[in-house]
Amino acid sequence: MGRLKTLSCIALLGFVLGASVYTICRPYIPSIRRFLSKAIPQLLQADWFLAGVLGAVILTVSVVVWAYTTGSEWE
Repeated sequence: MGRLKTLSCIALLGFVLGASVYTICRPYIPSIRRFLSKAIPQLLQADWFLAGVLGAVILTVSVVVWAYTTGSEWE
């Protein structure tokens, strides 16, 4: 499968997963918003959270760079 098809499949899977979670969690969204409005200030200051966000960004950028720099075996 080519790089574009692989990344498109991953994007589609992420969209379907996100839409499914939204549909399931819709009744709980007001409660989640209240919780996050209280938790976000503490969460943004937590070292583990910042490290996790940084790790997610680095891994995502790494996969995209890998996808565009590998040879033709993925096309």
